[in-house]
Amino acid sequence: MPDIKSKYIVPFSFGALEYNKLHEKSDSWALEDRSTLESDIYEYVQQSFITTENISSADPASKIACIYKYNGAYLPENFKLKYINGGAYRYFYMREVHVALFQTGVGLLWFVPEISGKCEELSELIDFTYNLKELARNEKSNCIFRESIEEVRAGDDIPADKMLPDGRRYKKDSHFFVGEWIDKIAKTISGEITYYPSRVRTIEGERKVLPDKAVLFHCGTVEIDENVDNGIIYLSRGYKSSYRLNSNLQTEMFQPFENVKCYTSSEGCGYYAIVNHDDHAFFLDLNKVRNDYFSLYLLALYQSYTLLRYSELIATKLSAKYDDYNDYSKELEDNLDEITTGLNVFLAKSVYSSVSHVQQQNEFFNYISGRLLIKENISSVSAGIEALNNIESNLYEEEMQKRNHFLEGCLTIVSLLAVLSAFNDGNDFVRNYALSMFAPNQPIEIYAVNIILIIIALIVIGLLFKYLIYKPNRKSRKKRK
Repeated sequence: MPDIKSKYIVPFSFGALEYNKLHEKSDSWALEDRSTLESDIYEYVQQSFITTENISSADPASKIACIYKYNGAYLPENFKLKYINGGAYRYFYMREVHVALFQTGVGLLWFVPEISGKCEELSELIDFTYNLKELARNEKSNCIFRESIEEVRAGDDIPADKMLPDGRRYKKDSHFFVGEWIDKIAKTISGEITYYPSRVRTIEGERKVLPDKAVLFHCGTVEIDENVDNGIIYLSRGYKSSYRLNSNLQTEMFQPFENVKCYTSSEGCGYYAIVNHDDHAFFLDLNKVRNDYFSLYLLALYQSYTLLRYSELIATKLSAKYDDYNDYSKELEDNLDEITTGLNVFLAKSVYSSVSHVQQQNEFFNYISGRLLIKENISSVSAGIEALNNIESNLYEEEMQKRNHFLEGCLTIVSLLAVLSAFNDGNDFVRNYALSMFAPNQPIEIYAVNIILIIIALIVIGLLFKYLIYKPNRKSRKKRK
């Protein structure tokens, strides 16, 4: 019998919002209290999240995230739902909703369902997970319902199994759209929410953008079985049991101990202790394990979706047209500076290779980071930004050269005009005084000489202007191409 606790994570980005002020803005959210949780994760990594125990001393600028717990109207006490699969059904409760808001504009919201009773087989949990993680199902394929008690009205044809003993009321099942429910909760955070991924659904005649799928985290015990590896992969990825997966996927598992197996993909993560009836007791208290490994998974997801967000910023804020990079632009410089500074701060503050005092936790973190292609995405985004910064730097240098050459040309012209002015003054002196004294009958020749000299000076000015301003620019343009 599997004993597994699951968390369903909804990644999103949000608009203008102070990440550490949500509890002041909305009564529906309170800072999470993590003071009683034990952990082997490095203290400085734990303290990078603002919670109740460090809010008074925390410098918001130095932290990467703030964690909140939802206590609003969309999560009433004993919030019971009904999962119907074929002719069978099972009740489950929504007990908790939390969110981590990061300074990069990324948010991770997660809810924690609690199934009434135990799943006898791992396959039951696999099918339940597959149907619950699909948040934007249409009405026809939706398996989640909310049960309400209704009064019997005249003419109602109510099945006997729905009637209550008093004969006046009955149980009514109505479709419950988990994605719409999550969207209502998320809207109490910010009106500008973008889900990763999202889907448009029409519910009661209204088109809504809803979260499409939840990313999964499972932690618990499963009993030894010849098909347990396949079950772990199906459960971790949220696939239904009818999918035919490649058998090579089993080689992608991480096994820190002989009886512990982990599997991670972009769709979910699982940490499972493989037990028999004799060693169940050893794994009864998994709270510390769940908290530590879930925190590490949140860190990895934060890195992954922040890199996705920077890729989006590059795609939306920077032009893909080559001609737009032929000339210097202040807007291009500002956009590149904003993205580059944000990315560099993120890489300096939030990318870890060692996170814990415990070796297997470090190995687990590096395993999930590898599976989420964190290093590859960092290299890809950084290389693109570096290349664009090089182009912008060349454009800026060209612009400065053009300005400097223009100024030099202007100074040259001013200098030559000064020479001409001095020459003209000398000519006036010759005409008014010297010629009248020494050569009164030869002013025409002197004027001809003056005109020729002026023409020569203008030609020289034109050549200098062309050389100083246009020739260096053409050379640098040729070099850049």
